[in-house]
Amino acid sequence: MHGIPKPDLEKIQGTLTVKDNVVSATEGKGLNVAYSLEDGTAVAANLTVKNSSTKLLLDEDYDYQQIPGGEDYQKVLISKEYLIVPASVDAVVTADGKQAASVKLTADLKVANETPTPNDSFSATLAVSADKYTFSLTRAKYSPTEVAVDASIKYDKTTVVAASFEAKGKIGLDEDQDLDPLATTGKVKASFKILDNVELKGDLNWDEFKSLIGNSDNTEAGAKELAAKAEKCVNLVLYVQKTAQAKLGFEAYQPAENVWSAQPVIRFEDGSQYMLPEEFFNPNNFPKTVDAVNAALAQMEEFLAGPEPETEPLQ
Repeated sequence: MHGIPKPDLEKIQGTLTVKDNVVSATEGKGLNVAYSLEDGTAVAANLTVKNSSTKLLLDEDYDYQQIPGGEDYQKVLISKEYLIVPASVDAVVTADGKQAASVKLTADLKVANETPTPNDSFSATLAVSADKYTFSLTRAKYSPTEVAVDASIKYDKTTVVAASFEAKGKIGLDEDQDLDPLATTGKVKASFKILDNVELKGDLNWDEFKSLIGNSDNTEAGAKELAAKAEKCVNLVLYVQKTAQAKLGFEAYQPAENVWSAQPVIRFEDGSQYMLPEEFFNPNNFPKTVDAVNAALAQMEEFLAGPEPETEPLQ
């Protein structure tokens, strides 16, 4: 049995030149591609990869061999194929000598065996730029005690969209060693922001909240107690133009005769509140908030569409 570590992106070297539909190759450092557009614009792309010390199993090749002295066959492993995980990938595209786009990826994968499991850890960053747009993943992290993501989209120097998620504690596993949220401990924080107009952020004490799941005696008093406990471990607020507009709460609710439960509600600053999901998803109940969110989405779309092309007046 043998194993060949491949593909190895770091070993892809040289320059490929495309001209008149003919591809020519020369030796060099990194991977370079050069070609010209129909309008004559010279485009060049460069890819540089640095390896980490981590290998992941991609594929296994088996064969069936006859058992000596018998007629039966047994399945025998004859080779393994691995991927050498890059520690970093840098790619730059230029047009007529000016940078048009770039990609930068860093990764750190720590695995105990040939294939990842929930007990391993991983972290990465990513930045993709094109023209005035930049997508950034400044933190992507997983370990048995933490899951976190921070991402954003910028246009020039303006942050159009930003999102953040963080969960710290013990990441629980089920009997099959798969992730099990109900076995997970700790606290969760999250936020989502559109420009400076709309922001949704909050935190959750998962240890306390999961202990409440299914914990109700179907009485009005029990439902009120459950709602009060739920509000203490859940904090989620909607901000419009940096002013708190609504907050998630819980109320005792009677869905059927002799049956009570705690139901999530949205409470606005003017004192009004709407039950989820029956009442809240109705634009007639909160038109001002809908207008504010729609305005923020329209402004985000305008940023992502870029500037209007300049036109000259007809003579």
